Amino acid sequence: MALVEVDPDLIQDGFSNRHKSHYYVDLAFGSKQVDNATELSMLNDEIKTKHDYNRFSDPLDYLKIGLFDIWVDNDDRRPTNYNLFLNGNMNFVAFDHAFTFCSMNYSDLKPEISNTFNASIFNSSLAKGIIKYLSRTIDLNKTLKNYFYLCIDTCKQNFEEVCTKVPESYGLSNDLKSSLLDFLFDKNRNDKVLTEFYSRL
Repeated sequence: MALVEVDPDLIQDGFSNRHKSHYYVDLAFGSKQVDNATELSMLNDEIKTKHDYNRFSDPLDYLKIGLFDIWVDNDDRRPTNYNLFLNGNMNFVAFDHAFTFCSMNYSDLKPEISNTFNASIFNSSLAKGIIKYLSRTIDLNKTLKNYFYLCIDTCKQNFEEVCTKVPESYGLSNDLKSSLLDFLFDKNRNDKVLTEFYSRL
């Protein structure tokens, strides 16, 4: 993902109702094209057999994405709106994170009132099938706990560098950075996130 500068002349009127040339006066959000992508919602998401399970290159990624959603309070990804692609290699690719932090301003984020949500992708038949087969081969709790805290540490180490990439015109002040930092890396909150995650396994 990146902030990209798009020449407005490349966007022709009528191209799409969502792509007007004046939208691109400022930097735009850009992401890498996913070749041979299929939206997960277009596929049969049930896992009834080992063959169904083996369709996916790394089913554990589905659970990692769900854990990420709880961590950042993404209240948009759900069984009726997966916001997941499968690429040509049948890997899960997450997209559309517009509703992270429950769409709240950074200044309103409070670790103690984190909204872990009910309508997550863990409520899908796909999640139940993945958990069923994965739990036969690995200790899910231990594997995902180690992964979770490693990712949090990595994010914290890179937090300042990432913030320097955000243009000043986006208004990411030191106060807002501090609010975001406190929310994402609060130990008590993250312990609760993991507990919430375990309750869905």
